Amino acid sequence: MKKSTDNKIIIILGPSASGKTDLAIEIANKYKTYVISADSRQIYKKLNYSTGKIKIGDLKRGHPIMGSPLITYGIKYYGYNILKPNKEYSAGDFVEYTKKIIIKEKSTPIICGGTGMYISSLVGNTSLSKVKRNTLFRKKLQKKTLFEIQQILKKEGFNIETLNNSEKNNKQRLIRKIEIIKSKQKNEEYFSLKKHCKTAGYLYIGLQKKDYKESIENWIDENFEEIKKEVEWLNLKYPKSHLFTGFIFKEMRDYLNNKSSIEKTKNLITVSYLQYIKRQMTYFKKYFPQTVWFNNRKKALEYIQKYKSLS
Repeated sequence: MKKSTDNKIIIILGPSASGKTDLAIEIANKYKTYVISADSRQIYKKLNYSTGKIKIGDLKRGHPIMGSPLITYGIKYYGYNILKPNKEYSAGDFVEYTKKIIIKEKSTPIICGGTGMYISSLVGNTSLSKVKRNTLFRKKLQKKTLFEIQQILKKEGFNIETLNNSEKNNKQRLIRKIEIIKSKQKNEEYFSLKKHCKTAGYLYIGLQKKDYKESIENWIDENFEEIKKEVEWLNLKYPKSHLFTGFIFKEMRDYLNNKSSIEKTKNLITVSYLQYIKRQMTYFKKYFPQTVWFNNRKKALEYIQKYKSLS
């Protein structure tokens, strides 16, 4: 039998609220296969509405390696509910997790998500290091300003001009670079499909909308109370969770602390969401220029039907 990693791997990417999850389920049904979610928030347990997880289906009993895949329409949807919300999860962690699933399963995987770094790392577009996190070292650097962090990198011989503006101003990523440079651990790279499965091909499908504002506003209105409950729980259980630095969680906690009205909170979430989508599209176009983009699922499905030998 041909190894699953020798088959063409379908990668569905696109901004949040573009409909890519529904497309992934339709394709998985057609080819009788499974889906792996490439989403940096949906990995967290008990955060369903706030992270936009699909609502239909049943969760299987948790697997020690695979987590708890959602079973919807008879297909497995991996990548949900892997960790508690106080744990960090890197792109490298996602690659190792996905590797185990792909080796275990016997059919062509569908990778679906909006976290570009996860997908880029998986296919080998972005190089990752296995240097372990140094918590004490990170806490020490976190006290420094962004400018001080940049200067430390320069002193270590790193050319900061090779980074784009977003990367230059991302304090957490710069700290990680310093951590890798200063580490005495051997800097081995993670598994990547591109390097370890040379016969694997990729079919990149992108979904996007002309206007996201209305759909985001409707989503917030429909799910506001459920999101509020989840953020209340998160704030009570894990008040120092890194998720509170991100949109939705940040704005909702301010609302719970009476720092913002309900209407202002909804507007702030909408604005932050649209800004995030813009950043996503910038990343996709830079790292996945071969993606074929569609404005609706029907046209995307018609295109995919040309590839009947995927499984």
